[in-house]
Amino acid sequence: MKLKKMKRTKIAMMMIVLLALSLIACSKTSQVTFEIKADYGVLEGEKTVVLENHNGDPANVYTRTTDTNTVTFIDFPYGTYTVRIRQAGFTEYTYPSLEVKSARIAHEATLLPDVGKIIQFADREWRILERQGNRALVISQRTIGERRFDANSNVWENSEIRRYLNGEFYDTFSDVDKAKISEHTTGDKVFLLSFEEARQYFSSDRDRVASDSSGAASFWWLRSPGLITSFASRVDGDGDIHLGGNRVLSGGIRPALWLNL
Repeated sequence: MKLKKMKRTKIAMMMIVLLALSLIACSKTSQVTFEIKADYGVLEGEKTVVLENHNGDPANVYTRTTDTNTVTFIDFPYGTYTVRIRQAGFTEYTYPSLEVKSARIAHEATLLPDVGKIIQFADREWRILERQGNRALVISQRTIGERRFDANSNVWENSEIRRYLNGEFYDTFSDVDKAKISEHTTGDKVFLLSFEEARQYFSSDRDRVASDSSGAASFWWLRSPGLITSFASRVDGDGDIHLGGNRVLSGGIRPALWLNL
């Protein structure tokens, strides 16, 4: 009987010690700072940072909203947290297991732009048409000038415009930027949209309108052939897709490429 009482006393003391250690751990706090950035585009506007404690207690969800790119939580409890960062135009950033166990924590978060976002790449504005993980199909926001599709052919594979985009134009990119460009299924680094892609990636004719460097609406080539051999498909200045096409001798260029984000 006496032995059992001693065991109970020992267990109770151990529980008290564990509780005390737990309270000490919970009382520890940190300064947690988040630096938010985007590799492409400008992070303007309101950002929300949410930290959720892994213990599942709704009371241990912490939120900060700010217009700046630096967010700091002061006197923040030690623990393990899921981090969520949200901003309009960007995919929600999630970091599943942030360990807060020292006096100061610094965490850098890079947001990836959503479909429809205008980004900056190689001194040009590009619009994201599709996202596949960390890879995006982008098209130049403006036409980059006028050029003939070819001397007399509407076949993309053998065209002058294909050679120009993957030669002279591609070589305007730095080596660093070239390393971020991946190949299209056509085998091209830079290409024109097809008739089907021009229909798929834009919500309306108005959405498809592109301007030249002066701001004037411009028609732009597609890589799909027109209805006769000397015509190539195009998007008109009002955004309408013209399958019949235009003579291959002169037209606006709106390059597209797959970009690693």
